[in-house]
Amino acid sequence: MLRAFYEPFSGLTGSWQLMRLVRWGKPEDMLGEIPAKLTALLMPTLIFQGSRDVLPASFVERAASLIPHSRVVTLDTGHFIPLDRPKDVAACLRSFFAENSGMIDIPIQATNRSARGLHTVPAEPLPLPVVL
Repeated sequence: MLRAFYEPFSGLTGSWQLMRLVRWGKPEDMLGEIPAKLTALLMPTLIFQGSRDVLPASFVERAASLIPHSRVVTLDTGHFIPLDRPKDVAACLRSFFAENSGMIDIPIQATNRSARGLHTVPAEPLPLPVVL
């Protein structure tokens, strides 16, 4: 899986292919509304940052300052944190979900399939922490 992911971005033109991919659209159009949306996140939020990420740490610091109940985890890796450090990410997530289980209950709807089609029934509330 890693080889298939990295293959288009390897070789002499690999870094240019990655830059072409990540530079689509106008950032102000694509990301301009994000800060206002972050302030509305009231649930516990875990933000991952790679210590060697190409994005500046100030991005993560700003996001964490805007999200009321956020926590930052910095791992010794680059930008592709779950690919580079899957065990560390999994351990952080296990701990985060254990600490925050049951803190926010939001009712959701579950869909059951029947011979006559679909119908919706109430489901149990689920805790909804966020991971960025």
